[in-house]
Amino acid sequence: MGAPNSGGVTGGVYKARERIHRINLKQRLEQPDVPAEMFYFQVKTAVTNVSENADRPGAFAVVEFKLKATEVNLLSCSGDRALFCYVYNSEAGALTDAFETPFICFWLDGCLLAKLERQGAFYCKEGESKLTLTCQLRKPAHEFGHWYALVVDKDGNKLEDGYLGVVGGEGNPANDGADHYSVGGYLKYARRD
Repeated sequence: MGAPNSGGVTGGVYKARERIHRINLKQRLEQPDVPAEMFYFQVKTAVTNVSENADRPGAFAVVEFKLKATEVNLLSCSGDRALFCYVYNSEAGALTDAFETPFICFWLDGCLLAKLERQGAFYCKEGESKLTLTCQLRKPAHEFGHWYALVVDKDGNKLEDGYLGVVGGEGNPANDGADHYSVGGYLKYARRD
């Protein structure tokens, strides 16, 4: 699954795409009695700027995703659902992951979304009907630093379960031990039981 096709651009945030994926089609063709494996993905994309912050050494970006309350409720009711967030930068090459793609993608499964919702991740801005989910992307200043994502509250404070590990790096895993930066990481995590 690569970058989603974008709909129209509205205020720097692309329209969402909803997809239901049947992952194990090959297995089902070979063995028709194998039950269908289905996952529901909501995809959101956003464009952001990367900057230096005097208070934090290294690169830093803040990105917001807008979701309807019904979307949050639908996604957060099960681990076979996930929100995939693609973040692009207006400056080519400024925001690349460990695989040198021109964007960073991360996911939050339904169980994690439910935890983050209880911790205050989703909030309404004055005059807006949609909920806002705010994430910070950070890259340490040192040579071997990898980008990582944090889900934060409306004041920019990291939430207890908001650290998603590092992009393509060893060590410093997410709180849940999952690779939050690839579709394969999501599928491995979703199939862990």
